Amino acid sequence: LRQLSEAKVQIMQAQIEPHFLFNTLSSLQYLIEKDPSKANQMLNYLVNYLRYAIPQIRENKAINNLGKEINNIKDYLNIMQIRIGERLSVEFQIPTQLEGMNFPSMMLQPIVENAIKYGIEESLNGGLIKIKAEITNSKLELHVIDTGEGFKSNNGRSGNGMSLINIKERLNILYRGQAQLIIKPNEPHGSIVTIQLPY
Repeated sequence: LRQLSEAKVQIMQAQIEPHFLFNTLSSLQYLIEKDPSKANQMLNYLVNYLRYAIPQIRENKAINNLGKEINNIKDYLNIMQIRIGERLSVEFQIPTQLEGMNFPSMMLQPIVENAIKYGIEESLNGGLIKIKAEITNSKLELHVIDTGEGFKSNNGRSGNGMSLINIKERLNILYRGQAQLIIKPNEPHGSIVTIQLPY
C-alpha cells in the first residue's frame, strides 16, 4: 500500500505542464535577439527554477518546506512577468515563521499556473496574483488569490479540472483526509484557491 501511494505521488508530481517550458524557451529565443539583458534575466530565473524542480520530481520528494516552495514559485512568476509584462502583478504575504513548515513538493505551481492561464491571461486587463500563508483554526492555509477572469461555470474555471483532481488526490494520500483544497470566487472577480493542511 505504501509503495502504491508513493507511486501515485510520483506520477502526480511529474505532471507539470510542458507548455511552460516550451513557451519560456520560445520567449528566450525572441529576447536573445531583441533584448539580450532581459533574456539573461529570464535564463537565470529558468535555471534556478529547474535546479529546484527537477530533483523534486526525480527523487520523488513528497514533502518539502514552504519557504523553498515559495522561492521556487517566485522564479516561476518572475519568468511569467517577463513574458506577460505589466499585465501580471505579483504579491507575497508569507510570514517568516511559517517558511520552515512542511508543505507538499511542487503542489503550488499548478495552482499558480491555472491562475495565470485561465485567469490573468484571459482577462483583458490582466490582474494580480497574491500568495498568502496564515494559520487559521490550527490549520496552515496557503491561498492563491487572483483578480483575473474568474469562474466561468458552476464547475469552476474551464480547463483546470485534471490538475485540481491531482492535487486533491495527493493531499488525500499524503495527509489521509486531514487536508483539503478549497476553491471559491474572489469578489468582485477572480478566484481564491486554498490548500489547507494540519498545523
